Amino acid sequence: MSKMTFSIGVAVIALLVGLDSLGYAQTIITFDVTGSVNTNTFPTSINAAGEITGEYLDANSVPHGFLREKNGTIAIFDATASVGTSPTSINAAGEITGQYSDANFVPHGFLREKNGTFTTFDATDSVGTFPTSINAAGEITGQSKDANSVYHGFLRKRNGTIIPFDPTGSTCTYAQSINAAGEIAGFYSDANNFLHGFLREGGGTIIAFDPPGSISTTAQSINPAGEITGAYSKQNDPFSHGFLRERDGTIILFDPPGSTGTNATSIDPAGEITGDSCCSSNDGFLRRRNGTFITFGAPSSIVTNPKSINPRGQITGWYRGADFLFHGFLRNP
Repeated sequence: MSKMTFSIGVAVIALLVGLDSLGYAQTIITFDVTGSVNTNTFPTSINAAGEITGEYLDANSVPHGFLREKNGTIAIFDATASVGTSPTSINAAGEITGQYSDANFVPHGFLREKNGTFTTFDATDSVGTFPTSINAAGEITGQSKDANSVYHGFLRKRNGTIIPFDPTGSTCTYAQSINAAGEIAGFYSDANNFLHGFLREGGGTIIAFDPPGSISTTAQSINPAGEITGAYSKQNDPFSHGFLRERDGTIILFDPPGSTGTNATSIDPAGEITGDSCCSSNDGFLRRRNGTFITFGAPSSIVTNPKSINPRGQITGWYRGADFLFHGFLRNP
């Protein structure tokens, strides 16, 4: 393995070249938005072009947005009148969504165009709007909080129309991911505070689901084929485990070899899944379509947390370093 460090713009870069757990070549690029040793960097999403968005914390722990271009250049941004900006998702056109806080610390949604123009919005009857995902058509999903602190799912159409929704029996709804067809995956709590996964189809029909034996299901990501991944928990088991729900409703359960717990966070168009597991020296994993696993960790990491995978198999997320600060990484297969 070889490692080198250098600076591009406001980013500090480290490049680790080596082999993954199956012996295939990989590179892991680590980066921070600024060169400050007091800065924490949290990438949340990567698009097909390899552009990454997320947030970093300044010296006062205030979050600000960033866009890392595929050449490594990083641009910092904040929503209009923001006292804290937290991007959550970027689509193929480079459009970014997320939330920002106003002077009264009320969360609102935003859409940042590729040219840097901002549109801010709030879901219906919201006292807090939390966008989580944007698709290729510019449709946005997420959840909003009402005056009774109950969360509801929403779909924001490209023209700005906002459609609220809740699965039947939901006491709180959390929409997590939207694909190009407008299908939404997420989870909700019932009257007994158990969590269940859901798929909201493009026409608005909502299908609830749980892996066998689950007492808590958190669907996190949906790909263009309608395949969903996430995590579930079982009775008398302190750890969560991964699942893949196929288009026909078949559910496949999984854990990386040697792990005791799994959190699946993102699935790409080919059905490859990334996330983190417990407890090994390589906390990050890639589950291939055939069910084999590659485990990996960022260099000098204590914990590695992959958050997003793009159609090219590039993975981004954050890790905690030996300095106990959080840093961003990009894994190239």
